[in-house]
Amino acid sequence: MEEMEKKHIMNALQMCNSKVSGIGGAAELLKLQPQTLYSKMKKLGIKQGYN
Repeated sequence: MEEMEKKHIMNALQMCNSKVSGIGGAAELLKLQPQTLYSKMKKLGIKQGYN
């Protein structure tokens, strides 16, 4: 399950050119609060600027 969530977040980051928060960011796309997304990224080992 975590691997699927990780791929989903990484796909969203790729679509948003690694932008996590703000207008057009992955958090907005995933309908999450930016801090929630940052926490999930840390838990799953996803670094900002992954692309």
